[in-house]
Amino acid sequence: MTTPGIPALLEPIQERLDAATPGPWETYDANEGEWPPRPMWCVANDAFHNPTADEDEPWLAVEIHTGCKEDADFIAASPTDTARLLAAVKAVEEWCLNLDAVEKVNPSSSDNLNASAGAVANILRKSIESALREEA
Repeated sequence: MTTPGIPALLEPIQERLDAATPGPWETYDANEGEWPPRPMWCVANDAFHNPTADEDEPWLAVEIHTGCKEDADFIAASPTDTARLLAAVKAVEEWCLNLDAVEKVNPSSSDNLNASAGAVANILRKSIESALREEA
């Protein structure tokens, strides 16, 4: 039994992200006009709150009745966070593939481009940081 590689593991996550309603998603207080007020939050995208939005534009509105705004904020940030994390993992995987290729050129050559473990770690960290800072 072979273990699926990183791209195969990321593929279903990317598919779920691509199938979801486009963001950005935001958290709103769903108590407006409610009496008595109860702890309830709504996660919605811009199309939900825009009466002039194109009819074909998908909209999202999810009510969260837990009373925990942090749960709603977590859900609202999920598409953006997931896209950034996927980009970071893909960037690291790309670097690993590049390092594999360098190693295969001629591992015993004195002019080999192999880097020290510290240098590789530095490159990977910068790659992750760069992907996480990108707008998803």
